[in-house]
Amino acid sequence: MCRIVLYASSEGRSKIMQVFRCFKLASTYDFVLDTFRRGRRSHNHGWGYAYLYKFRNDMGYMVYKSSLPISFNEIKLAVPRYFEWILMVMHSRLTHEEPIDIVNTHPHSFSKAGKVSIWFVHNGSVDKERLAKDIGLEGVVKNYSDSYILTQWLGENIKSLSSKELIDLITKVIDLGVVKSALNIAAILMDEVEKKVLGIAMNYVVKEYTNLYDYYALHIVEIGDRTKIIASSTVAYYLNSIYGYRTKVLENGTVVILHPVKEAIQIEILNVAK
Repeated sequence: MCRIVLYASSEGRSKIMQVFRCFKLASTYDFVLDTFRRGRRSHNHGWGYAYLYKFRNDMGYMVYKSSLPISFNEIKLAVPRYFEWILMVMHSRLTHEEPIDIVNTHPHSFSKAGKVSIWFVHNGSVDKERLAKDIGLEGVVKNYSDSYILTQWLGENIKSLSSKELIDLITKVIDLGVVKSALNIAAILMDEVEKKVLGIAMNYVVKEYTNLYDYYALHIVEIGDRTKIIASSTVAYYLNSIYGYRTKVLENGTVVILHPVKEAIQIEILNVAK
């Protein structure tokens, strides 16, 4: 059970700081979680963020993660002062059975020559043993979380950044029957050869867990053409109550793909509901 954010913007840094404030509040006092799990309010099993940005003809990225709770230290977000656009993911973790350490703290990453680089966060649970066997990691699977194994599986199987390819791959994960509770994801993807970049988020909850949909659901936060935010329910509620941003819950099975361009963030909204 985690809190996640996908942020994409072609304007200044001020909204990043607003989102981070609400993400931190949602991670330390998750009143939605408390509704379903009385007495449990904090996602205190580690947190992190990753971003990729473009400025003029250059690109840069950063990954930060800690297995300590987000409330443990007063960490300030280290973001570039100037950028043409930026894509960012955030994650705070609450786990019941997976290892709690820096390796298994999100964001997870994948990089391999000629492949698509991934910076990935996930809320939900999947059958990691089945995915690990598929990519030859069954011998070390006990040391890694399901989200880590899922990241490696996706990296090995992504062939391109076409919308059809991504939808087909997500559909394959669902069809494999490995999703135990939810496949709520956010990721930054970069084609290492073409330097094409996009952000993707998915809101999918299996039938047996739809009674927890208000907790699991991702929301789209409406700010304008130059900034798009997909966020876990509690983050969205804080953004609405503190800053007045309108939010809308995504339907089950919704996939959002964000394409950064110079003065806008282009958006595709698709659906793979089963």
